[in-house]
Amino acid sequence: MRGARSDAGLDPDTAQLGAHVAVAVHDDPRRARDLLRGKLATHARFAVMHGQVHGPADDDLGDGLRAVRAAYDMEHHAQAGSSQGSAVTDAVLDAYSVAGPADWCVDRLAGIVALGFPKLLLNLAFPGSDPEEEQASHRRVEEVLPALRTRVGG
Repeated sequence: MRGARSDAGLDPDTAQLGAHVAVAVHDDPRRARDLLRGKLATHARFAVMHGQVHGPADDDLGDGLRAVRAAYDMEHHAQAGSSQGSAVTDAVLDAYSVAGPADWCVDRLAGIVALGFPKLLLNLAFPGSDPEEEQASHRRVEEVLPALRTRVGG
């Protein structure tokens, strides 16, 4: 990226990176995880779409990513209850999402910002999930964002 910016006559030091993160907020971490499984499978699939795991991954994560790829059904892309959503392991959830109680989500998102990603695009849509659970998670994100801004100074 730095080389491309320099080649384009842009200052490579002014580039800001961002992260696209699926986020579900619920006091019960398991329910938060279950809420975003179908959608998260679409994110995780890109790391293994062509059959080989790209990026750093230990054996648990690599196996989980390959399971998502093997189970992927484009007829149910991003859908709750899909075969690929069911294949999402805890290792994949931990690597590709933020799901849990509000305070935990603030900590996790602040950690992502601290890695050098000052811009976050939070994915809060979970097609096919329980609409009431999805809306409750959206409302809880309203607790997370001000606390995150306070924490990271943004």
